[in-house]
Amino acid sequence: MSAAASRILQHSPHSLLKDKLDMSLIDVLNDSHIDEVLGSDDEAVSCAIEVRDMAPDISKEMLTNLFQNRKRSGGDQIEEMFYQDEERRAVITFTCSKGCTVT
Repeated sequence: MSAAASRILQHSPHSLLKDKLDMSLIDVLNDSHIDEVLGSDDEAVSCAIEVRDMAPDISKEMLTNLFQNRKRSGGDQIEEMFYQDEERRAVITFTCSKGCTVT
């Protein structure tokens, strides 16, 4: 698990636009839906969070600003974001650093 993903969950709950964000740690390799969209990669990291049931007004830019702000969320540099506006869902993978699990 990345340090960023761990810190974000420790700093929970997070809110945007007065709406609490529903988040969980995910293992990218074990989520077949995400594999279909992001592609499966033997070097994929398991340092990602999923944000679900977001308010309709929450944009990709808002999520980026929140989760790259270490003081506000405990986050860090985002490597990749899979954002589904219609499903009000996002999967955010953080840059792997020392100690991050790579499977």
